[in-house]
Amino acid sequence: MRKIVVTLAATVFCSAAHATTGAELLQYDVVYGRGFVWGIATALTSIASKDQIPVAQYRRDCFVNGKIDDFSFYAAVTTWIKNHPAELARDAAGPIIAVINEMCGMPPGAPPPPN
Repeated sequence: MRKIVVTLAATVFCSAAHATTGAELLQYDVVYGRGFVWGIATALTSIASKDQIPVAQYRRDCFVNGKIDDFSFYAAVTTWIKNHPAELARDAAGPIIAVINEMCGMPPGAPPPPN
């Protein structure tokens, strides 16, 4: 039982995705970085709580209808991080969400995104 707990704790605390900063994202290999950014974008456009389903669907439609691909999205996120140096030390998910909101906006009637 102790081995299972130690293994589980090591897995959780060593995960690359748990606290990747903007600076770390910029240092990643481009292919890995594109996958990381696209994975978060896919989650934000596919997985939602009941009250966030319209927002997720709106974002999904934006990605599909806008023909946003992993190359252009990764370029937009890395450019955004470089243009906002404060994001270098913060969680990389913030710039990803900011770029999605910038590219797609919010659906009519949705609450404004948190700052």
